[in-house]
Amino acid sequence: MCLEISQQEFNSWNSGTGFNNASVMTNRIYTHFQDVFDIIFFVSNNSETPSGLYSGRQITAQNDIDGIGRGFFDTTGDYGSNGKLQSIIHLTKKRGLVDGHGLHEILFIRISFIEVNKSLIIFLNFHLLTSWKELITGKTARSIPTK
Repeated sequence: MCLEISQQEFNSWNSGTGFNNASVMTNRIYTHFQDVFDIIFFVSNNSETPSGLYSGRQITAQNDIDGIGRGFFDTTGDYGSNGKLQSIIHLTKKRGLVDGHGLHEILFIRISFIEVNKSLIIFLNFHLLTSWKELITGKTARSIPTK
């Protein structure tokens, strides 16, 4: 779906402030579609990332996985979802889906927070879901219960 927005809205997304109000856009999307999406991508129609702006940014809408160092939470209702939505991602240029920024942001959905020496937190980003699940839980992906 191509969501048309006003020039003012587009300018706010190009300045980085639009993503702070992503719920306005996701609620607009849910007026046209059922709650069947795990991830909603917003890709700005720019050839290049605007100067001084991030390449991609991600909001995790819920966490229902134990053992990754994050508490359980569910803010899906804020975005118009009834519990299916996992994440909202904004990429600031058209090629963001194919140049690595999209994958980078997807990986942050299940980032692990590990405390080291009770004072340092290391953020680990694993490339394969099976690998991080095995590392964190000591179980193979097949043995981890899903919803």
